[in-house]
Amino acid sequence: MAYKNTLKRRWIKNNTRKQPSLTGSDVLLWLLQGEKAFGMIDGLNKYCFFVPMNVNKIDIAKGFEQLYGKIPTNINTIVLPSKSGSRRLKRKTFKKAIITLAKDDKIDVI
Repeated sequence: MAYKNTLKRRWIKNNTRKQPSLTGSDVLLWLLQGEKAFGMIDGLNKYCFFVPMNVNKIDIAKGFEQLYGKIPTNINTIVLPSKSGSRRLKRKTFKKAIITLAKDDKIDVI
């Protein structure tokens, strides 16, 4: 019993480190610019951003609100795996966030 308590205390000590606070520009790296992404902006009021792998949906919502002053209604995240291309180049794994806003909300992207 005492052994389990010491393991529990050790786990709590190691896993409760305070994470550094992230700003909006640290969370939303850049806007995805492509035909499909711009079609989602026009038709569905959804914006696609590349984000770091270690952020979650709550961090993304706070960062978006800091940068643009709008509250997102929905956030979906997708982790895209690494790929090898021609000439043995390799693309890294990255995370994409699709942020949905209310119908009357718009942000300036370009």
